[in-house]
Amino acid sequence: MMTSKHPILIFAFSLFLLLFTPVFAFGATAVVETIAVGDAPTKISITPNATRAIVTHRVDGSISIIDLINKTIITPLQVGAGPVNVAITPTGTHALIPNFDDNTVSVIDLITNTVVSTIPVVLAPGAIAITPNNTLAVVVNDVKLCLNSCPTRAQAIHIIDLATNQVTTEIPFGDQATDIAITPDSRRAYILGSHGLVSIIDLTTRTLITTISLFGTNTNPSFVALDLAITPSGAKVYVLSREVDSDFFESKVTVVQASTNQVIATIPVGIGAAGINLTPNGTRAIVTNSFNICPSCPTNQQAVHIINLTDDTVSSPIVVLGTPVKTVFSPDSAHAYVLGLDGVVSAINLISQQVLSSVQTGTIHVSGDIGITRDGNQLYVTNVIDNTISILSTEESVGEIGTIETDVTLDDLSDGKPDLTATLTKVTHKRNATRDKLNMKLRIRNLGQTITATDRFTVSVWHSNDRILDDNDGFLKEEQISTSGLISESPFKVKLSLQDLPPLTSQFVLLTIDNEDSITEENENNNLLVHRVNRRNCQKNTWRLEQEPTSAADPQKIGGLRQATCITVTGTLETSGDIDSYRVTARENTQLTITLTHASTADFDLAITDLLTGQPLEICESNTSPATCTVELSEETIAQVTILPTQGAGPYNLDLLAGP
Repeated sequence: MMTSKHPILIFAFSLFLLLFTPVFAFGATAVVETIAVGDAPTKISITPNATRAIVTHRVDGSISIIDLINKTIITPLQVGAGPVNVAITPTGTHALIPNFDDNTVSVIDLITNTVVSTIPVVLAPGAIAITPNNTLAVVVNDVKLCLNSCPTRAQAIHIIDLATNQVTTEIPFGDQATDIAITPDSRRAYILGSHGLVSIIDLTTRTLITTISLFGTNTNPSFVALDLAITPSGAKVYVLSREVDSDFFESKVTVVQASTNQVIATIPVGIGAAGINLTPNGTRAIVTNSFNICPSCPTNQQAVHIINLTDDTVSSPIVVLGTPVKTVFSPDSAHAYVLGLDGVVSAINLISQQVLSSVQTGTIHVSGDIGITRDGNQLYVTNVIDNTISILSTEESVGEIGTIETDVTLDDLSDGKPDLTATLTKVTHKRNATRDKLNMKLRIRNLGQTITATDRFTVSVWHSNDRILDDNDGFLKEEQISTSGLISESPFKVKLSLQDLPPLTSQFVLLTIDNEDSITEENENNNLLVHRVNRRNCQKNTWRLEQEPTSAADPQKIGGLRQATCITVTGTLETSGDIDSYRVTARENTQLTITLTHASTADFDLAITDLLTGQPLEICESNTSPATCTVELSEETIAQVTILPTQGAGPYNLDLLAGP
């Protein structure tokens, strides 16, 4: 909670004219803490409730159980020799640890933090997966660890019954396994072998259904299969492979239709591929291309490729820093976080396909790992060489995704084409019992060459349950825009009014600029705007973008307040000397609750004054984020809300709620 402490604080302002450039890199990262752990931390897995992380230490045969609330190690725990992986049950109550060097799987009770069972397997357990229904675990040996030293019988699939913690079934596998994937309905497991064999297991009967050979009958294929993933619907399987004994290690993704077990597509994905992961909503896949794996490859191949899973087409490579190998996603599938072998984590906006930030963690290793909490707020990276865990915040930008402006300037546009981009500045959502109203303001700019006066394009509005525009979204409105006023880089304003709508129950409103491609643009990737609606249960919700310059002498007007009115402002304090100030008018007696959210590395205070009398109403100080402050307003009071940085700077959300 914010508390009132020093009344003289409000008079300590300095007045500035602020220069403002919006920075809405929601999903950007920053290291906020480092935890020292045991020797050579490698794999990490996080419980579904985000209260604990399990980290393996292959060197000394132990794991670390970390309290994610207090950022401390609960206990180091000895398991078997060479723990190489970790899988946590969907209930979050147990973890399974394959011990590669002593041919066992340890079962950990995460309530008591003890080893409750040790399950023997044939040899060299590596990859492990647990069924979503929490009944079975599937374990195989790992070719990346065992290489050619494993005897034939070790090339087997072990099915463990989690009710008894015993291996109930052992199925021979004619290849060295590299990965496991289980369908969302828990009925099938797909086992990938390095030579391109994919065995499909019926987990109900615990029998082999069939085996697919992706590389034909060649016993020494020119490709090695690395990784596989299944769409959330279970309809398609994606297998990543890479050339061997090649100068450039060409890479490809093979697509298998699950209903027929037939290959339906092959997608080239650059060179030196390392891994493939699918977004939680199953609309995209990311393939990492690691320069480290391909020493003779061009440096621009340190990149990722994004595959559109609707039509299995691939984007141009997105260049990132470091040597990308592993990827995790935000829960809404809007952002990817890519870990490189040099410890760099890159945040990528999957909608605009732009790199938002790149952050150096510690010194990792080829066996380093990255994990993300279920809410998507924090990342955990194992620094193998440093013996630490880096904790990264993804909330360093706390604003909505209200802009997709790029850093492109006219000088960057080589082909002399137009380039439309837009910024949302205001969204008002009014609700009643049967119908809704939605009003929006946006600024559209042409960053490229001037468009002729005869051209027109559309602005379309959709409602969606995620940030991805697809066939599941509902169309709301389309408006034709004349391009006659679009002089290069000069913005013009557009107002959209949607009246008499059915109640909006979805989470997001999506706006597309020139969705029908009426204009040939330099960059088609920055034509989508995303805004969250229904964030709070108010009859009237208004979101505004900070309009610079704002100051204590000239506050920005943000609206009137009645009961059940919510106003949100997204802005940025550019420096520790900046001040942002806003003006609201109480249309009736009300209690105003103010919540300020900002980066954890900053410290902002609030001052609320009566603008007509100059008298302070409340001074609110806090060392936490988010923090709240409450003040009583009488009818027709004009309140000025001023944000004062006491430490650091950066983006913020200012939320105002009128009513009890």
